[in-house]
Amino acid sequence: MAVLTKKGNVSKPYFFKFVHRGKQVRKFGFATEEEALLAQARERERLAAYNSGTFAMLVEQRLGEIRAYSTRLWFVNSRGILEQYKDWYKLPACEITPIMIRDRVMQVAADKGNSVANRHIVVLKSCFAVAVRDEELDRNPVNRIKKFPTKKARKFVPSKDSIEAILGLATELDRAYLTIIWLTAARVREINNLRWEDVDLDRNALTLWTKKKSGGDNKARRVYMVGKVVDALAVAAKYRVENSPWVFSSEEKMRLYPLSPDRWNYDYRDKFFHTLCRRAGVTVFSYHALRHHTASALDQAGVPITSIQAILGHEKATTTNDYLHELGRSSDAMRALE
Repeated sequence: MAVLTKKGNVSKPYFFKFVHRGKQVRKFGFATEEEALLAQARERERLAAYNSGTFAMLVEQRLGEIRAYSTRLWFVNSRGILEQYKDWYKLPACEITPIMIRDRVMQVAADKGNSVANRHIVVLKSCFAVAVRDEELDRNPVNRIKKFPTKKARKFVPSKDSIEAILGLATELDRAYLTIIWLTAARVREINNLRWEDVDLDRNALTLWTKKKSGGDNKARRVYMVGKVVDALAVAAKYRVENSPWVFSSEEKMRLYPLSPDRWNYDYRDKFFHTLCRRAGVTVFSYHALRHHTASALDQAGVPITSIQAILGHEKATTTNDYLHELGRSSDAMRALE
């Protein structure tokens, strides 16, 4: 029998199981037999599509690789784009032509702009590339699609006055968060994932970790802390969440995963930052522009380019000795921000 019930007093006792390609498929947690039957039908349909060379199969394969090897943000963005092509999911991948893709992305360009359409091209191309690599397709139909012309905007470098105006409106904890991003030239995700064990007050340094796309490895670098960063960490310590390993913890994740402190790392909060910009009456810019400001300030102060690269994490050295050696060079360089 495909749909069964658990014994005992449970609120959602129904589950289904069936064998697909020699493997048992089971799903639990349905309140009624009708819900279980409907879910079973959908699961059979999904598996049938996945195993018949459909576009849905390519999507699932590609998203699985992104989840395993890349960043969560790239996974979410890619999934959002691919969900806009659900009407193709049941089509055999070999029947999706360059003309179909071109017409679709041209419509995206007309509706949402060339930059968005170009992102669609990149994501679609990566899906078909997986099938070509695995010899499931002999060609990538997106290879023939040219990217749309775009105007490459000059990187915005906010003034120190603008940054300080924003900090003046932030709460004490948010001010500490933004100050650390600003004066370490860190990527925002590096501070979101900063653990207390990576704070070295004896050496006056932070260890920042970045997950690179290639191989999914975490790469580390050590950055010297100026006085304002040390002060900001003292504020963060004052608000430290018990049992949390993170310098900044997410209230939402604490509610969702109360028993899993390792999942309480900070969230990306672009709306909060944009709101501060508007309240301060300055040009709305991103967290990354804080990094631009720091890099620019170091350059104007005459800091050697090799030291700036070390601070920004653009070099590929990964050993602890390399990071300690760079720390000696970056200590003097980062004082240019004082």
